[in-house]
Parts: sequence; C-alpha cells; structure tokens
Amino acid sequence: MLAIIVVVILSFLALFSYKCSHSWTHPAFLTSMLWLIMVLCYNVLQHGLYPLSDLFYCALLLWCIPFCVCSLAFSKFNLPIPKILLWQMPNMKIFQKLSLLLVLLNVILLCFLNTISKDYGDNIMSGSRNMFIYHEDELPALLNYLMYFLNVSVVFIISYMYTYGAKSISFKLLFVAVLIVLLCLGNKGGIACSVFAVLFLQYYYGKLTFSRMIICLLLLVGVMTILVLVRGDAEDVTLTEYLLIYILSPMPAFDLILKGDLSFNVPPGAATFSSIVKVLDVMGLGDNIKHLDASGWAYVPLPTNVYTNMFNYYVDFGYWGIFLFAILVGIAWGTLYNPMRRGVKLFVAIYALFFHALLLAFFAD
Repeated sequence: MLAIIVVVILSFLALFSYKCSHSWTHPAFLTSMLWLIMVLCYNVLQHGLYPLSDLFYCALLLWCIPFCVCSLAFSKFNLPIPKILLWQMPNMKIFQKLSLLLVLLNVILLCFLNTISKDYGDNIMSGSRNMFIYHEDELPALLNYLMYFLNVSVVFIISYMYTYGAKSISFKLLFVAVLIVLLCLGNKGGIACSVFAVLFLQYYYGKLTFSRMIICLLLLVGVMTILVLVRGDAEDVTLTEYLLIYILSPMPAFDLILKGDLSFNVPPGAATFSSIVKVLDVMGLGDNIKHLDASGWAYVPLPTNVYTNMFNYYVDFGYWGIFLFAILVGIAWGTLYNPMRRGVKLFVAIYALFFHALLLAFFAD
C-alpha cells in the first residue's frame, strides 16, 4: 500500500518539478522521475530480490520531498556571481602546457598500474580492482597522487570540451590517455561519469539528437559489459543476475540497513565525509580516523556491496541525516543549477561533471 502512495507522491513531484522548471535536466525533476522509475521497476519486474519494507519507502520520501522542494526553491534565486568565477578560456600556451603535463602524468599512471597490478590479478583490470578494494592500505602514496591527477584530467577535459582548445593535438592526446587509463582501471563509475557529462553538454549546447543519445548509451552498456567480463566481477552469477545487482539490488541492500539486519560501526561523519578522510590519508593525517569499510557483501539474496545515495547519511546520522542532507544537497544543486541555466561556463562544466550523481542516485558505489 505504501508503495502505491510513494508512486503517487513521486509522480506529483516529477510533474510539479517540470512545470516549475520547464527543464528535463533540473535536479528536482530528474530525482523524482528516476526514483519513480526505479520504484515502479522494482515492484513490476520479476527479479527475485527481497521485497522492500515500509522503512525504505519512508526513507525515500524523507529524501525526495525536501530535496525537490529545496532544489526548486534555490534554483529561482539569481544570486550575483563574482567576476573571478566568470571563467574564460586561458591563454592557449598555458592550456597546451597543462594538457601535455596531464598526458605525461596519465602515461606514468598507466605504466605504474601495469607494473604493480600484476601481483593482485590476472590482468591489469582485475588486478587494479583487487588492489584498490582489498589492498588499499598497501598502495604507495605516489599512486594515490597520480589517481588524483586522473580526476583532474577528467575535469580538464569536460571543462574545455566545447571550447576552441578542444581542437588542439594536446587535448586530443589527453582525451585518449584518460580513456585508456579508465578502461585499464575498469573504472565503470569514471566512464559513466564521463559519458553522462558529454550527454549533458551535448543537450545543453543543442547538439544532442535521439540517435546520438542511443548510440552513447549502447556504447556505455557495451563497455560496462566488457569490463564486467574482463574484471571477472560476475564469476559466481550470470550476466543477467549481475545487471540486476547493479540496477536494483542497492535498494534492498539499503533496506537491510534500515531494518537493522546489516550495520556499520563508524564514528559520525566517517561515511558522509569519506572523501575528506581519503584526502587526509594521502596527506598522512588520517591515521587515527576509523574508516568506513563497505566492501563486504550484503545478500538480497544476490550478493552486492552497492547502496543508494542515502547510505552514508543514514549510517552516520540516522533518519535525521537523510532529512538534513536532503535539504543541504537540494540547496547545493538548486544553487548550482541557476548559474548553469544563465550560461556561466564554469557552472555549466561543474553541473556536467556532477550530472551522473543525479542519474545514478539509486546506486551510490
């Protein structure tokens, strides 16, 4: 019964969000519409996963309603933008030097990965996956620094993709280098982030056609399938079951936590601010902080270690954490959306880079 009420509320939120924003890419519309699709799929499709409890639907409403309201409200505020944030294309000489430096760092990263991953798996993909998930404490600091430069490279590519700098040879070399590194890492999240960012930019600049979107999505699914097979992620299950794990299982996995059947003992904030903890680790300042370890399996009944975007907030602060961060994150998305719609290039790039977080909220890896 509660599932039907949730479907009705999410439908209303989606319609109301689109009527207020007149945009398919508004955070409120995407969040309400995608969660509506996920709830409908979970209750209509035959998947063999555990049924969702009322606790999950309550937590979902506790996230969606304040998030949509706050993102809609704050997207209406035309806040003044400091001149320093009115980002422009830098001098081409500086641009080329930066891009060539990033190409060199990514080549070094690729060589480094090829050397040390041999001790952890049969190939560079499976070895990289195993060492980053199960042997993170053993990794040299240089590798962590190089991984941060990989992230910088992705940001660099997305930021300058629709400028005249994208026609330069150094930019094209960087694009190829980053693509090779992401493939060798088997980094499905990084690849998905990049593809969705490109799709958003195509839509924003009026270059996205239906055929382009379908081709991009088919390529993404194909690459993801190849990565799954090469990394050996689906050794104990069929490929169909593995797809179910990645699409639907995060919801019952999070439900296990809500029901108390699965727990994580970490100090408050360790899960929500795990990225900051990792940065402190790289700087050698995080030795006394207990880390969140979510690499174990939750059985729903298929094994999974992926949860929804509400996971970190609930683990740290319970239901109040879901509600509070729905407000804060909604405010942040609404504030980001407004200057993006006004055409400020810096905010267009930032929105594109984080666009995948809206589309993949149902499994926060």
